[in-house]
Amino acid sequence: MDADGDGVADSRSTVLSGLSYPFGLAFRGDTMYFAEQTAVKRLDPGATTPVTLIANLPGGGHVTRTIAFGPDNLLYVAIGSSCNVCDDALPRAAVIRYNLDGSNPHPFATGLRNSVGLAFHPTTGELWANNNDRDNLGDDVPPEHLNILRDGRWYGWPQCYLPGEANPEYPGADCSGVEPPALTFQAHSAPLGLAFYTGAMFPAEYRGDAFMTYHGSWNRTVATGAKVVRVRVENGRPAAIEDFVTGWQLADGSRWGRPVGLLVMPDGALLVSDDGDGRIWRVSFGQGPPVEGTGDLTVTTSTTGSGIPAAYTLNASGPERDLLRDCDRRLHGVAIGCAGELRGERRQPADGDRPLRGDGLDHVRGELHGDDGQSRRDDDHDRFQSRSRWLYGRGGWRSRPGDRDQQHGHVQRARGRRPQRRAYRRGGELQPERRDVSDRDRTLGRDGYRVLLGELCNAQPAAACERRVG
Repeated sequence: MDADGDGVADSRSTVLSGLSYPFGLAFRGDTMYFAEQTAVKRLDPGATTPVTLIANLPGGGHVTRTIAFGPDNLLYVAIGSSCNVCDDALPRAAVIRYNLDGSNPHPFATGLRNSVGLAFHPTTGELWANNNDRDNLGDDVPPEHLNILRDGRWYGWPQCYLPGEANPEYPGADCSGVEPPALTFQAHSAPLGLAFYTGAMFPAEYRGDAFMTYHGSWNRTVATGAKVVRVRVENGRPAAIEDFVTGWQLADGSRWGRPVGLLVMPDGALLVSDDGDGRIWRVSFGQGPPVEGTGDLTVTTSTTGSGIPAAYTLNASGPERDLLRDCDRRLHGVAIGCAGELRGERRQPADGDRPLRGDGLDHVRGELHGDDGQSRRDDDHDRFQSRSRWLYGRGGWRSRPGDRDQQHGHVQRARGRRPQRRAYRRGGELQPERRDVSDRDRTLGRDGYRVLLGELCNAQPAAACERRVG
């Protein structure tokens, strides 16, 4: 729950427990519907015991059960296959349509190996679904699908993975009747969440587009996925896919987060659930007149825990914005602005935008000023203020969870003055490129402000940024 409306969860409570792989969740008014592995249930307002609407769904295999309410006032349930490639009986590998009370099941779309993301287009009313296709045909075959589902259509599995393309297990299969996907994309991305953007916070160009999460590959030679993508929609159809939030997957293929679910909030922010370490991320847009420069989409986590790396980067692509405003903006938690990357701290409860007094130009021209290694708060640095807001949150840029008293100085002392100071190797410096081995203990030097104003400002020359603050 976010009692104070600041976009960060203040508390949580358990509504129901003892469930079997609960996944699908949908509301009609104040009534909650949810799906377990083998059942779909309804929890009425004020009730503590749910009512079973659909029982005896098959268990095992792909165990997620996604539910969605259509504009036809009917309930749609996605049920994945039990295997990679096999002959499954219905209701497996299909989207089944029911009355709201769970009666009158109707196979709406079949041949869908595992369609986890379901969403109705806000204008056309058509049901869109992503689909996780089969494994073990190589790194790039078959592609994943984004489908616009039609009543009574067959989407190919298990015999075919595309129109005219039979799986080797079914060499004589007739694939001419396969309903073609609306869009294909990188194999083994493992698409899960799907949501249309209907909010008003993001710029108008986002409205009507969709977002999709890639959970990420499990056996691809070169790992892929672990990101949120934007699906551009033109004339009611998907036209292109582009990265929207990335950074959970590191250069070596390892991951510290795996996005799953999406939810557009009433204020227009986008929530992203992450089952890599049990977090919910919030993507918001800093309002302002769109002018020349880099975007100002921010990503913060609304939960805490021990799994976030000491130094990490999330990128969110945004519309054009003003360079100086983005560089000067207070960036706490994981902030996305300027070059789109800021290696950041874990958000602390006391983090907030507070004015800092004094000569902020010294900080801009500066000095990537940090704590002196002794203080436990950044309040001692109130003299650094003005247009360059403090790129530092209360409690410090931490190297590891729990080292609150000992690891306080790892971006500290990177002031660019002689004698030259070095950024702590785990905190990393404020630079846009992906962290690699050579980043350890990199000296910033007297021209440290060039890292802030040059590299951080969307890789623009430092002089251009300096003219803006001069």
